[in-house]
Amino acid sequence: LNKLHYFKRSGAQHLFFQGVAFNRETQQMNPELIPSGKLSMVHTTMEENFIEGTLHFLNEFVSCRYCPPKEIVSYLITQILLHPHQGEILKDTYMLLMKIQTLHPANVSTVGWDWTLLKYIMEDEEKPPGWLLFLQYVVQTLEDDFQHNLRLRLLQKSIAKKVLSCDKCFSNVKEVVEWLVAAVTGVGFTQPLEQPQEVSSTSAETRAECSSSAPWLPSTNQAEVAPPAFFTQKVMLLLQRMLSIAVEVDRSPNCSSCKIADVMFSFILNIPLRSQR
Repeated sequence: LNKLHYFKRSGAQHLFFQGVAFNRETQQMNPELIPSGKLSMVHTTMEENFIEGTLHFLNEFVSCRYCPPKEIVSYLITQILLHPHQGEILKDTYMLLMKIQTLHPANVSTVGWDWTLLKYIMEDEEKPPGWLLFLQYVVQTLEDDFQHNLRLRLLQKSIAKKVLSCDKCFSNVKEVVEWLVAAVTGVGFTQPLEQPQEVSSTSAETRAECSSSAPWLPSTNQAEVAPPAFFTQKVMLLLQRMLSIAVEVDRSPNCSSCKIADVMFSFILNIPLRSQR
């Protein structure tokens, strides 16, 4: 029963893979890097700054068998998703990243982002339009890797252990608390230009389970704008999930939760509005 409990939660929940069942040969196949010939085509589009071509080729070449190198994933994040591109480009980039994450979940050695980048984006007063999509992607990689290593009882090898451990890097956890308080009070957080949209799930149970990681995708329809409260709630859910992972990733969850509570209490005392506390 204890083992079955770990399998109750699924990993990444992505639109275009709902209901897709991979055959046994595909599941047992060790992924390889995209062949050099095809990869050179991708690099050519990158050198020419032909974003549409880069996204097109990677969508064609990424499969259950072939995965892109870490450098390509980092390029998608830093040079496209976090640059001031239009909604369709951001949406396509996000969906490509999620496709890669679904087929080849990131681990400590392959993850395409680091804490320095996340901190810079979260604390930048003029955030790029795709910053919320980036935060969603970060939480998804943390979640998938955490659940995978939890089943294997190897949490010490997880991404969360490297960046959200209360024992090893509590300063990072403090920063998440600061971001959460900023999201609640509205300091330093502005609603992105793109329209966030909740992706419908197949069941109410799935929606409840994945509420913190359900993607918001850009839209060109400026007439439909999500209310600020909805946007704030989304950011809060993502940051709260990061904190819950921080509690669970170490061997002493009670101690970790007490550390986080102490830090959070000092911030709460300085929030003037009771409704925000």
